[in-house]
Amino acid sequence: MEIRQLQTFLSIVKHMNFTRAADELGYAQSTVTTQIKNLEDYYGVQLFERIGRNIYLTEQGLSLVPLAEEMMILYEKANAMISSKNQIAGELKVATPESLCIKWFPKVYKKLAMKHPAIKLDIITFNCYDYESLLRKNIIDLAFVIHYENIEDEFEILGTWDLNMHVLISPNHVLSDKVKIDPKDLDDQRLVLTEKDCCYRNYFDTLLDKYNVCPKEVLSLTNIHVIKELVMSGYGIAFLPEFAVSDEINDERLVVLKGIEIDNQFKTSLICHKEKWITPRMRAFIDIVKEVSV
Repeated sequence: MEIRQLQTFLSIVKHMNFTRAADELGYAQSTVTTQIKNLEDYYGVQLFERIGRNIYLTEQGLSLVPLAEEMMILYEKANAMISSKNQIAGELKVATPESLCIKWFPKVYKKLAMKHPAIKLDIITFNCYDYESLLRKNIIDLAFVIHYENIEDEFEILGTWDLNMHVLISPNHVLSDKVKIDPKDLDDQRLVLTEKDCCYRNYFDTLLDKYNVCPKEVLSLTNIHVIKELVMSGYGIAFLPEFAVSDEINDERLVVLKGIEIDNQFKTSLICHKEKWITPRMRAFIDIVKEVSV
């Protein structure tokens, strides 16, 4: 049994597809098939069932998954411990919401590249709650999370920053003349919001329900830049984190609506799974994040 066979096995489990696993690992599909056959021969069991065009884990395959994940963690730990202490190197997989990626993450990336050029950073953008599955399956090392509720106990918080949220309009919007608005002023207005599985979208929907607000239209989008452009054009009203719109607010291309009471308990946290070993490259990244801040 070779460690690369376990890597291939876990990649197939992740995608439940041999072709996608081959693409991710840079192998020919025949190589992936051979590695799995060799792994099955080594253990004397069948790991996957092939029914039509679909594959499924057998009972033995399901049993191997957590063990393979643990072995990969130990393999990574051994590599880090015996590598040169003068150079922090290797792949680092970090998941982040798109809004952070646009505004703040380039500063982190630039500093990391200058201080630790041998670290290969792999950035994954995700919806607000996808990080839990990504961390549990050890697909990523670290995740940035925007939240207003407590983080699950199985995850370790490595750094937390306060986060302000704003209701935003164009300077030309019909509500821009009001010094202070009432939540019911949002009745019959167009809203341009993030997707429904976004934590601050969920919060804003709850707020609208609390005040019995009935918007004229709610447009749901995944792209923060598109939301900002639509709102600046006067199309509607948005609810976004301050760091994503600070430039537009300073340039008076967006206006913060006053009068809607927002429980600004939102935070940005950098987290990992509590069972994850903090490698030197993870520690280097964490230190740079704390230097740059949000």
